[in-house]
Amino acid sequence: MVLAFSGDGMASDGADTAFRNANALYESGKYEEALSIYKDAADGVESGNLYYNIGNCYFKLKSLAEAVLYYERAKRLIPGDKDLESNLAYAKSLVENVGQESNVPWYLAVIENFSARSSAGRLTIFAELLYIAFTLLALTWILSPAARRFIFYPAAICAIIFLFSSSSLARKIYVYERLRPSVVLDESQVRYGPSEGSTEYFRLFEGNEVYILKSRPGWYFIRRPDGRKGWIKSGSLEII
Repeated sequence: MVLAFSGDGMASDGADTAFRNANALYESGKYEEALSIYKDAADGVESGNLYYNIGNCYFKLKSLAEAVLYYERAKRLIPGDKDLESNLAYAKSLVENVGQESNVPWYLAVIENFSARSSAGRLTIFAELLYIAFTLLALTWILSPAARRFIFYPAAICAIIFLFSSSSLARKIYVYERLRPSVVLDESQVRYGPSEGSTEYFRLFEGNEVYILKSRPGWYFIRRPDGRKGWIKSGSLEII
């Protein structure tokens, strides 16, 4: 698996040196030692490249759930990275995927696919630029009647793309802030209620992804991508 060779977001030269030392350990097959340095470097830092390399270490150590978790964390920060997408797809192919098929409407699936390839920052900038362009075209429409026949289609295109990009940004924020996507750390029982005595409803497997809808002490009420819901012990998940 290809490593990231620069630590984006690293706070100091010392941290970047540690990152490179960890890379050298990884390349020599010392995955546990490399992982320890990467995780120390990740304390208090959000770095897509760092999360990606942590995911690689976990994958090499056959910790599939943690690999998926850190690849997903990296994807949130460096969407569209080809090596990351390839490694994440391969890791997910090894996961028991019962119930992982999404049941969202096709238009939401299109929006989610688009938003997954761009960061929230990029989507925000793109939407702002489109809004400015549309506003200028609209003002020209109002102030220059002679130019109206040339402006209608560009303005309509800007408006449509603006709505699509804004919807993608809103969906991305909603998923990460409200639904709290999470990864199952080990095979776990999902129950009808938040107690050990409640009947088992279905099972989740290592590396499965779910959304947290609400919580009670020691329990999460979750939804699988296919829409099935239930209660699971909070220690069975880690939020992306």
